[in-house]
Amino acid sequence: MIRIEETRLDHDCVSRIWTSCHDVWFADSEVDFTKVSSCDSSAVAFLVKWGKKCRERGQRLTCHNAPSSLISLIRLYQVDDLMEFRNNG
Repeated sequence: MIRIEETRLDHDCVSRIWTSCHDVWFADSEVDFTKVSSCDSSAVAFLVKWGKKCRERGQRLTCHNAPSSLISLIRLYQVDDLMEFRNNG
């Protein structure tokens, strides 16, 4: 499981992940958002790409402890079929 260590999953953070290790992240199908308190549409785009990679392998991206703001954006953009959410209070 990939654990996001940033508190903000925004354009700057996603850009750093993309240039340094997105291929490692995309090899996994689970991500933990426990430390993330805010995000923007860049996070959604990143998760959509990741979710599509998982789907190609016959898996589904599982998002643990995602902030409600991220879940709302995912549902707003109607891409929640690419991932599932767990442990969200």
